[in-house]
Amino acid sequence: MLSANYDNGGSLQLYHSNSSSRVYLAASSSAGDLRLSSTNAQLRTQLHGGSDGSYLNLYAADGSSGLYLDGDTSGGGSVSVRNTNSSSRVALVGQGSSGGGSVTVYAGDGSTTIQAQGDNGSGAGIIKINNNLSQNRVTLSGEGTGTGGEITLGDADGTFLVQAEQHLRLLVAEE
Repeated sequence: MLSANYDNGGSLQLYHSNSSSRVYLAASSSAGDLRLSSTNAQLRTQLHGGSDGSYLNLYAADGSSGLYLDGDTSGGGSVSVRNTNSSSRVALVGQGSSGGGSVTVYAGDGSTTIQAQGDNGSGAGIIKINNNLSQNRVTLSGEGTGTGGEITLGDADGTFLVQAEQHLRLLVAEE
């Protein structure tokens, strides 16, 4: 089926012999969309490109979103690798809070367990490892309080017990 409208764009829809829609292509004054469906007309791929940015959503066999690529997340691109509930379990962001890229890994319950940032605010990289409540327990930083790298280990209440920086100088908190 082909439809066109001078003001709003147009669309093209391709059907299988069993009358199920397999391909849908649409264009408007601000965006273009492509949707590909399976034999049972279940959405499998969605591609959008427009003045609001672009994205690609790839679906798993059960219909959940398995992979989501976004061309405009806070000004940079992002990739979300998702579980069977369409919840992000690995997120890659090209424009993090300090301008560098970031990687976030989530546990099965959605809590944040690992965060890596290409810029900690001063240009150095940082990796944070969290417990099951998303509370930071280990930090590896390319720049500590001085000019050297830093490793910190924390206890259950979040107090950092061990801090090592510059030439493996250990600072151990007294109990």
